[in-house]
Amino acid sequence: MIRAFLKRRDGVTAVEFASVLPPLVTLIAAAIEFGVSLFLNAAIEYAVMDASRFGSTGAENQGDRTTVITDTVVAGTFGLIPREKIEVAMRSYSRVQDYARSEDFTDGNGNGAFDAGEAFNDENRNGVWDADLSVPGPGKGRNLVVYEVTYEWGFLTPVMQRIANHEITRVQVAVENEPF
Repeated sequence: MIRAFLKRRDGVTAVEFASVLPPLVTLIAAAIEFGVSLFLNAAIEYAVMDASRFGSTGAENQGDRTTVITDTVVAGTFGLIPREKIEVAMRSYSRVQDYARSEDFTDGNGNGAFDAGEAFNDENRNGVWDADLSVPGPGKGRNLVVYEVTYEWGFLTPVMQRIANHEITRVQVAVENEPF
């Protein structure tokens, strides 16, 4: 009787299908999520670049820059990222050469980092050493402005929501303001 049971092949296809289905569904869900994530990154980068061109002219007649950037991102992503999940920050530099540069300092202890009490060149005259020479805001004419959009993306499929809850993505675009 056991020998007869072991020789039977009824239902083998169903068992094989049941063993292959979960990884296959997970793989398909991951591919869809990855594709949507790539689309969102490209759409947001384009939207931020488009909105930053508006900001670089100094024109404020269409609304403030943060609102224009947020509206452009929402429209460019077809509503996949809601307005309340979008954060917009602007930093301006008086010169392009100042981007990602800190104020010069005298490294008294030779550790390669600024420590309290060390002498520094206060280039922006704010009384403190700055690791970044940027000033918050849209800047003035001929300033370099870095627009940074941060958004939280929740996964679409329940399969991926179980694996990873959400991801936070940051897009940066740098443009030089026109002389205005």
